[in-house]
Amino acid sequence: MKTFGFHPTAVLLFALVLHAAVGRSATVNISIQGFAFSPQNPTITAGDTVIWTQNDQPLHTVSSTAAPFVLNSGSLSVGRTFTNIFTTPGVFRYQCNIHTSMKGSVTVLAATGATIFVNIQGFAFSPQNPTINIGDTVIWTQSDSATHTVSSTASPFPLNSGNLGLGASYATNFATAGTFPYQCNIHPSMKGSVIVQAPNAPPTVNFVAPANGKAFVAPGNIAVQIAAQDDVSVARVDYYRNNVFQQSLTSPPFNFGDNNLPAGNYTLLAVAVDNLGLATTSAPVSIFVVTNCTLVAPRWTAGTASLTVSNAIAGQPYILDSYVQDPGVFPGVWGALKTNVAPAAVFQFSDVLAPTEGRRMYRVRQFFS
Repeated sequence: MKTFGFHPTAVLLFALVLHAAVGRSATVNISIQGFAFSPQNPTITAGDTVIWTQNDQPLHTVSSTAAPFVLNSGSLSVGRTFTNIFTTPGVFRYQCNIHTSMKGSVTVLAATGATIFVNIQGFAFSPQNPTINIGDTVIWTQSDSATHTVSSTASPFPLNSGNLGLGASYATNFATAGTFPYQCNIHPSMKGSVIVQAPNAPPTVNFVAPANGKAFVAPGNIAVQIAAQDDVSVARVDYYRNNVFQQSLTSPPFNFGDNNLPAGNYTLLAVAVDNLGLATTSAPVSIFVVTNCTLVAPRWTAGTASLTVSNAIAGQPYILDSYVQDPGVFPGVWGALKTNVAPAAVFQFSDVLAPTEGRRMYRVRQFFS
């Protein structure tokens, strides 16, 4: 490291100016109102937080339109907020998935480290134990008439200023997380440390239950189990059904019952938010809640039976069984004929009959995973 000589007054003035110019992570607020995002296209620095506040009566979303798809708020009703900390430089485009003409973007610039000043005076370091972030720089300024050093006392020994006279300074940029103790080798009772924090890691979140693709009988009573973890702590887990917010869970275990669901298709999402506001959205889980379908009497055309199924759940597998009986030859027996995935609430099966076959009856079963 280079050692710089400054007049003490000049050093103090420089410190004041630099402290005023260098900031920590900032928070940008975006209002959702009048079917628009305002500001629409803010520019921020990596590590900054953006908070969207829903001030409209209609539901809106904040949804990424391009990879890496970091924004997925689910449906936001009036008064709700969605928060994201942007840790990677780039342009992040998004829209409201309900009103796709509502578009915006967040431009994230690379972060520049802050500068922290430690004054050496009165046979002490002040502040003695600063806490900084990776990429920050610490500058020690020597304001004592006695000679001092800034010298590491533990591996990897990154600090070695040599002797610093009055007015000299010593700077080090910290690129690794950890605690770095040091002392003045001339006056070893003068001790300090630099605590370097790692960047906040996003939480992880996933559904333990229900399994993706699972079917339930109406009214659906769903035992929901969500696993969420963070390097510090999980502040809450927000639960969404079909992109509509349902509830927040603030303490583990994140388990509850989502009960009395009518027949239909459901997509479940969980959003974990950590103690610093960084959010992660789970992979979606699709489930079906089914009820009895209706099989309309078959129509016969040129040896083919056409059967219409109504009151079905789109995307749910249905099995067509046939009952064949040839009097005097063999007794009747039910057997699976074919399986169709319902494309809509009403769909058809068909069955080609051999001329020699006896009577045939049909039934439809719902397939449960």
